[in-house]
Parts: sequence; structure tokens; C-alpha cells
Amino acid sequence: MGLSAMVKISEFWSPLFDTVQVGLALTNSQFELLHVNASFEKYLGKARKGEGLGDFFDFSDQLDQLEKRKITSDFSFFAKIKAPQNGSFFLKVLPKFCEDGESILWTISIVEQKQPSNGYLSHNQIEKQLSQSDERFKKLVSSMDDLIFTLDKDFRHTGVYGRALENGGLTEDFFLGKTGDEILGKELAQIHNEKNQEALNGSHIHYEWSVGEDDTKKCFLTKLAPLVEADGEIFGVVGMATDITDQKKNFEKLQKANSRYELVNKATNEVIYDWNIPKEVIFWEGSFSRVLGHKSKNGNQFSLQDWESWVYPEDLPKVFLELQEFLQDPTKDYWTAQYRIKNQRGRYFYVLEMGYLIRDDQGNPIRMIGSLRDVNHEMVLKNRLRASYQRLSEFRKALDQSTNIIVTDLDGVILEANQSTCDLSGYSKEELIGSHTRINQSGFHSKTFYKKMWDTIKGGREWKGELKNKRKDGSHYWVFTSIFPLRDKDDKIYRFLAVRTDITEQKEAQEKVLKAFEKVQRSEKKYSDLFQKSPIPMWIYSVDSLTIVDVNQAAVDNYGYSREEFLRLSIFDLRPEREIEEVKKSIESTPYEFGIFKRNFVHKKKSGDEIQVEVSSIPIHVEGIRGKMVIANDITQSLNYLSKIEKQNEILKEIAWTQSHIVRAPLARLLGLANLIKEGLVDGDEREEFLDHIYASAMELDKVIQAISDRANSLEN
Repeated sequence: MGLSAMVKISEFWSPLFDTVQVGLALTNSQFELLHVNASFEKYLGKARKGEGLGDFFDFSDQLDQLEKRKITSDFSFFAKIKAPQNGSFFLKVLPKFCEDGESILWTISIVEQKQPSNGYLSHNQIEKQLSQSDERFKKLVSSMDDLIFTLDKDFRHTGVYGRALENGGLTEDFFLGKTGDEILGKELAQIHNEKNQEALNGSHIHYEWSVGEDDTKKCFLTKLAPLVEADGEIFGVVGMATDITDQKKNFEKLQKANSRYELVNKATNEVIYDWNIPKEVIFWEGSFSRVLGHKSKNGNQFSLQDWESWVYPEDLPKVFLELQEFLQDPTKDYWTAQYRIKNQRGRYFYVLEMGYLIRDDQGNPIRMIGSLRDVNHEMVLKNRLRASYQRLSEFRKALDQSTNIIVTDLDGVILEANQSTCDLSGYSKEELIGSHTRINQSGFHSKTFYKKMWDTIKGGREWKGELKNKRKDGSHYWVFTSIFPLRDKDDKIYRFLAVRTDITEQKEAQEKVLKAFEKVQRSEKKYSDLFQKSPIPMWIYSVDSLTIVDVNQAAVDNYGYSREEFLRLSIFDLRPEREIEEVKKSIESTPYEFGIFKRNFVHKKKSGDEIQVEVSSIPIHVEGIRGKMVIANDITQSLNYLSKIEKQNEILKEIAWTQSHIVRAPLARLLGLANLIKEGLVDGDEREEFLDHIYASAMELDKVIQAISDRANSLEN
């Protein structure tokens, strides 16, 4: 706000002035006119661009200060108009250098003097009284927290006052002579220009506006009024901008709180009660009508006996006893109970009751205020979850009894081991967990063997093989082992899962046969009894003619040929035609003195049926014939059994992955949501949504467990 606006308001205090007019002129540093407003031209004369300001009033006494720019922010002076258009006027001039350092904004107060009986007042008298009036005005507006401003018809600021300047780190010079477009930009200033125009048209305007977003948002209320001359002509606008940010925030909070309270009353399932304990009267509020719906001739007033009649008969004794104990304990104020209650239609459902007890000075209970919350969905989910956990527990128990399962970290330290593993190894679970898998090593396998195994699983591939391990008591056992890398959510390996099956009996039988072979190789004399009485099919063929020269009874029984038919066969007759070439290559590549030869082949019986056999052969001399004795162990059933084991291992791997990944997700959500509800962190309007999430998670978990159960059934089959 410039001096002109102050002079306008100063007329309330000073009897010297009838009217005050505001003139604005913008000059360059040589005091040549660049722009003037209408009020300037009205009272000082028509002005042309480039014309000297000194042609309109004399400021030669101040020229030195102006040229040297030795003026302060409150510098002003009086001058007399040189060519008045409508009489004699005094001027009060307030020059301000603009931010470019070259332009000067001149705010000119044009003062028409009353004609006193003894002539004009002296220059000093006028300046003194005007200064006193201005000082009063400055004190008034400077003490206000609002931003007070005046605008000319072009919406240029002619004055700005108030504490808001200091609070915002701004000065009057920042605004003087500028329009809203220059300060805020055209887009932001548009609404202000529209309102300013309405005020310039004669209206009194109130409007709200804001700047910034979210936490930095500031809200303002601006009031505008026209500045009117004595003849009724509007020559500008006066305004006051008030920071209403805090009021708006408080109002929004109040609105939100009121809205939430209304929504709680309308949407929540919670029933509110106020129990007058001495009179045994309960006043029911909240969602009582919608949730319970019982009717009373006394409106919302019911007796304690009414409540007792609503509680499920099997729950009432326990709840009533706990309530009496609570009321009689002077140290307790908060009451919680869960029971079933009946609504108007006779349907029972679970509720969670929470109350606060008020006692008199003697500690006697006189009043309790509380709520009933419908938790029936939660209880149904809880019961389903309990049933699902029971099924999962039974499945894990069956798995523990049938299969060895070990989980290790990336270094082979055992993290989990089931009971079947403990039973087979002789170690307790406490002894195994935290130990390295080396605790089971028997020394049978080489370091190279174990290195290949670890390279395979650390490379992310499944490893399968037979391991000879050592029990706690020092005895040995064999397991067929499948090791699976387990991956986390980022697809990184973080655990290893080993699924093992005890094959000790099969391996011991094989070792006995091999030992027998070695004895036969060292002592042909004993071979006959072993050969003929062996339960495993055996024959001897000539390495020169490849014909069979001897056969035992087990081979006759297993292959379906008579002894005479067997002795007319060559070794190719026992093979499918597709494998004959491979057999020839094997014979050619295996020297006679090779020792024990062992390999799996497909054999063909007389009936045409094919079987899988593990063939072991050793060189032997029989009656001058260079031959080889063959032991053909039918492993068809064993391979089928191992194939079944592998399929079971795949199922177990899938189940283990499901347990470690899929089960945990809905379970974690259930636990998190249940904890939020338990801690009372869920308000009424969120509870239904949380119940939906709990129900969905429980159903998801139930489906997962059902899928595990189905896979377990396929495992048993």
C-alpha cells in the first residue's frame, strides 16, 4: 500500500483534506515518463511517453538525492503542481526504485486543500499533520496479521501492509507497481483478476483460494472493496487477505470426525450399551436395532434378565460367573468376553463384548459402558483353520513315519530333520539340528563323489543317488537320496531339501552276491554248488562261440526255457533285437581278463516278455572252455519301485515347496490381520473389509491344504 492509500484512510483523522487522489507514474533513471495512470493525467495533465516528470511538478530540491539514489524506503516530499487543471493542489510524492535498478515508480498523493479564513496552511503544517495521520495508519495496519493492499484500475499494487509481509519474508517493494500477472503468472492470477474486476465494478467480494499441495498447502480468504472518490467514481480496489489454513484444517478434521462418527453409527456392526448396575437396567444404542433387533415397550431400555435370556444357554453360566468375579474385583476396570447371543429372529451368533466399568468412591460397580461386536465370521474362519491345521498335522505325521526328510542351509548345516530320519540314523533331533551332514558320512564315498554332489545342487539342479551312511552306533545303512534346491521369492537358492528312502536290505543282498562272485573267481571248485543252488538266474557262456554251456535252475524257472532249450541258445537270443548291436559292441570293448563286469540290460523271456536285469559277469574256465559266468538279477520290480519312489519324491518336493511358499502367504496374512483385530487397531468401517480378507485367506489356505492332502493321498496310492 502506497502513501496515496494511507492518505485516503488518514482522512478519518485529519480535517485538512476532503479527498485524496492516487497518481502513479513510471519513469526511467532520467525521469522520463514510461507510463502513467488515469488519475495522474486527470489532475496533472495529459502526459506523453518520454516527457519529463519535472514538467508536472518541481522536485529540483530532491534531484541530487534521486540521482545518487540516496533515498530510504519511507523517503517522500511535498511539491506543488505546476499546471493544475482543476485548481491549486499540493502533492506528496513517494519515489521508489524498481527491482531492475533503473526504473522509478512515483506514487503521488494529490491533496485538495480546504480554503481557511486566513489563507493556505504552510507547507510545514501540512506535512506535519499528514505525517501524524500516516503514522497512525501505519501503526494500525502494521499490527494486523492480515495482508492489506490497494490496487489501481490496472490492478497494480499501490500499497501493501500487515504482519503477513514480515511473516512471509516479503517487503512492500516486492509488490509495488506490479500486477498479479507479474507476481503469480497469468494462470494463477486469473481468479484474482476476475475478483478484482468485480470489485472494480462496485461489488464487495469475499472468496477463498489456495497455493501449494498436501502438507505445503496454504489457504486464504480475501475480501475486496472498491475505492471510491468523492464524486462516486471508482479509482481502485482495497483488499485484505487472511491466512485461514489452520481454520480450514480444523474444519476438515471436524468434518471428517463427524462423518466418521455418522458412518460408524450407520455401518458398524457394533452394538453400544450403557448398563446401570444397581438398577439392573441396560440402555442399548449404536446398531442394536439392526444387529439384535429386540423390541421393548421402554424403547431402548432393557433389563439384565432380558440380556440373560438372549445369551446361548451353554455359554451363560461361564459368562455370568466371569462377570460376577470381574465386578467383585476392585482392581479391574476393563471387561472382555466372547459368547453367543440370540437376535430377534432367534439366530445365535458369536459376539465379542468389551466394556469399561465405573465404580463409586467405595469401589462399588455402578455403571459399565461397552460394545458388542459381531465376530461370527471370525469364529467360523477360526474353526475352519483349526480343522485345516489338524489335517495338515495328520499328513505331516504320516510323512514323518514313511520318509526321511532333512533341510539344510547352503553349507550343509542341518536345520530340520523329521522323526523318521532320527529313527534311521540313531541320532535325536537335538543332536542332528545344528550339525553338519558329515555326521552321517561313513567314509565309503570319495571326496570327488561329494564334490560332484555339491556342485550339482549348488548349481540349482536336483541330485539323485545312493549313499552309504553311518548310524550313531557305528553301523552302516544305505539310502536312496534325492536333494532339491529350494528357492526364495527372488529365485535365489537358500535351502536344500533331502528326501531319503532306506534301501539297506537291497544293498546288503547285492553285496552278498558280489562277495560270492569274488569267491567263485578265486575258487572254481566251489562254483558248482553256488551256481546250481543260487536263487538268482545264472549261466555260463563261451567267449569264443557266445553260446550258453551251462545254466542253473533259477534261470530255467525265470526265463521259461527248459534246460535243453537254454543250452541251444546264444547270448543274443536273450536280448531284444534292438539291443543286439549294442551287446556286440560291449563284448568287443570288454577284454576277457577285465574282471567283474556289471551293467544293466534288457532281457527277453521265452514268452516274449521283457525284463530289466542287472548283469554281472566274471571270467571263468570250465572243462577247458574259456567262458564267463553271468548273474542276471531281475531288477524290474526294484526299478519300478525306485520309479515310484522318484515320483513320490517329486510329490514330496512339491508338497515341501507348497509348505514353504504357498502356505506361508495366506497364513502370514491371517496372522497379521488377526493380530490387528486382536489389538483393536481396526475401526468399525474397516472391520468388514478385514473380515473379507481373513475369509479369503482362510479359504485360500484351506484349498492349499486340500491340495496337499490330495497329493498325499496320491502318494499313498
